Amino acid sequence: MNSKAKKTMLVLHLAVFAAILLFPIYRLLAAWGRNFLPTLMSGCFLHDWLMLYCPLCGGTRAAAALLRLDFAEALRSNALVVASVPIAAVLYVRAWVRLRRGEEKLFAVPHWTWITAVTALAVFGILRNLLMIFCAFDPLGDLLWFWNGI
Repeated sequence: MNSKAKKTMLVLHLAVFAAILLFPIYRLLAAWGRNFLPTLMSGCFLHDWLMLYCPLCGGTRAAAALLRLDFAEALRSNALVVASVPIAAVLYVRAWVRLRRGEEKLFAVPHWTWITAVTALAVFGILRNLLMIFCAFDPLGDLLWFWNGI
């Protein structure tokens, strides 16, 4: 097997493992920060200043719900994050197969995949805000107070 490909896979595993270990620490620090500095709010410009959701708003809540195996809450928090989990799993399995075959490029993704991902991000971000503003549908419950008051 190619040593560069092995190093790539090792770095991927270390990054995922570190993210899993650091996730609870991030949640504690974020909760402490909101209690200590309430003006900090979420730290997202779209959320705090424009009162809109970015496509990844609720992603942390969705990840936490997935770890609890609460799929309904995860979908409510951010369906795009939930939909990306099986896609990431497929890409991971493909990388393992390529590693076993001795291929150098583990994560060869066609250009149309990136275009589709960016389009999905944009459509999801726009759709969730339109539903909140015009239909009063806010599954996160963070911003409906603002849009109901207008």
